[in-house]
Amino acid sequence: MDNLMLTETIDRYLAGQMSDKERQAFQEKIEEDADLCSEVELQREVISAIRRQALRNKVNAFEQNRKKRTVAKWAAYVLVPLAVAACMAACIVLPQVDRVKQIGADVSLYAAATDEISIAYASLKGQSQVSDIILSANHLMKQQQYAKADEVLVKGLEQVATITKENVQLWYAKEDMLYMRALCAIKQHSVYRTRYLLWQVIQMNATHKDAAEQLLKQIKEGK
Repeated sequence: MDNLMLTETIDRYLAGQMSDKERQAFQEKIEEDADLCSEVELQREVISAIRRQALRNKVNAFEQNRKKRTVAKWAAYVLVPLAVAACMAACIVLPQVDRVKQIGADVSLYAAATDEISIAYASLKGQSQVSDIILSANHLMKQQQYAKADEVLVKGLEQVATITKENVQLWYAKEDMLYMRALCAIKQHSVYRTRYLLWQVIQMNATHKDAAEQLLKQIKEGK
């Protein structure tokens, strides 16, 4: 499940649009996975903020036809709580954005990752479509074309979406692509996508698990 699909799934869950079976299964995943739980809560906060914004727009229209005393009264009960909620959301998200930017500035992290991929797949060039996709994305990352590299990796992951651990070679290739996407997301300062992709890498429990755990810790705790 990619980032967009996860967002849509959470939206359906929060909007009560899932069947009882779907909702129960997703609830179990939330209870088992602290990271997924935090993403659901973050999306809940965003939806709440959007609803508050819509309410503020209605209040603003109402205020135009009211006297100043009425305006002040509504501001005290509606606009101030909205501002407080916005500040709280900023306190959660903005520090993580800064951490992602700091990580993205680490040249050695990207040099090590891209060199490792080059060495691992150089001998496989032309032997499989997946290998060629990884090498192509790796080349784009070296050229600092992270958005294009991510597009290539998304298409590659579609080809191995149903791969299981039994197919060792493709399983590791899938993990490599997810980790490369996480690095691209960091360079694009996308906190939500970075965290989700790193979580996916960790769940695969393969080559990049330790690196992904360390990066995720840095983003969440600033360490």
